[in-house]
Amino acid sequence: MHTVCKLMRCQIQQAVCDLMPTNLNKNLFVVCRKRHIMNPFKNQVRPLIWSQGEIKTPPFSVQARIEAGTLLRQLQRGHKLSMPHSRPMPVVGKACHELRITDENRIWRIVYFLDADSIVILDVFAKTSNQTPTEVIDRCKARLGQYKSF
Repeated sequence: MHTVCKLMRCQIQQAVCDLMPTNLNKNLFVVCRKRHIMNPFKNQVRPLIWSQGEIKTPPFSVQARIEAGTLLRQLQRGHKLSMPHSRPMPVVGKACHELRITDENRIWRIVYFLDADSIVILDVFAKTSNQTPTEVIDRCKARLGQYKSF
């Protein structure tokens, strides 16, 4: 099969990776003649795994819930978020971050872990001080440990 490479507009051919033992689990890669490798699965949405917490109205306002959903959908699609929407939380663990949602009368935080194939929500809480409470950090560490032990 020949089509046009979206990267360099050259002709491409499809090749099947034979690393998996069965035909059902083979990964399909698109490789052009100049060896530009494109993964057709990169646009797949990574699932959310809810360890704790929920986002609903109330206590979130409708606008804050929409903002949280939009940011989570961007994460699921593989976008890298940075300040002011997200910041790393190395105190919880490697690849842990917090989403920052400003509501009408509160500031919400969603602590999450970026796994290779999913996004794990560790905690959702209303921030009341400048520092993240140690109870929240301890809960997130424990939940991350439970997730990684599976």
